[in-house]
Amino acid sequence: MESYRKLCTLFYDTDKPGPPSDALEFYLGYCTRARGPVLEPMCGSGRFLVPMMERGIDIDGVDASPDMLEACRAKCRERGLSPRLFEQTIERMSLPRRYDLVILPAASFCLLTEPTQIRDALRCIGSVMLPEASLVLEIELHRNRKSESYPWTGRWVDLPEGGKIVISSLNKYDAADHIMRSVSRYDFMKDGKLCETEMESLDLRYYDRAEFQALLEETGFDSVKCAKPYSGEPPDGDETVVFECRRP
Repeated sequence: MESYRKLCTLFYDTDKPGPPSDALEFYLGYCTRARGPVLEPMCGSGRFLVPMMERGIDIDGVDASPDMLEACRAKCRERGLSPRLFEQTIERMSLPRRYDLVILPAASFCLLTEPTQIRDALRCIGSVMLPEASLVLEIELHRNRKSESYPWTGRWVDLPEGGKIVISSLNKYDAADHIMRSVSRYDFMKDGKLCETEMESLDLRYYDRAEFQALLEETGFDSVKCAKPYSGEPPDGDETVVFECRRP
């Protein structure tokens, strides 16, 4: 079962048409200080990438979903922008240039769940970075939560062109490997009729702060810092944290 396909992309873009203002300003601060180009792996449909391009940031995007990338291209066409986008997985990136800054907002990195895949991704990120370049990314913390199964949940978004997409999801958290496993169904409905259905399986990996710092150091990064999202203050009971580190 695949993820981030057509209906998921439509739902995502309707539900989250733009980035939170505090998150955008936070990452823009890093981008404007970068001494070279910026890379956003797992850029999706361009929720962060497009407004950064509008502000003149020299940024490239990588994503494994063709539907998400096509949505990003469409947004750029509407705005007269020419994006550099690559359909690749983060652990197998092969790119034509090197970057002074790599950003992964919105805890996108947590979509990687296999230990080998996670380490390969971090090493691959390092391989496309310039010496002394920075990596800034968000992760979710598990905070010793217990295993739990959650009841079905659902909601919908109304599409601008008419109709709606209804999402129904079932989630289960496994404390043994700190993974939230989700199965979702997207239904596109119009004029009272079910027109299209899409199933999706999605897993999210949660971390301990010390565990993730060790992963960064193991895969070649140094000067590792951890802070509350968007404030730079020391983390204190947060479910999401921002890591900043450097490629030597």
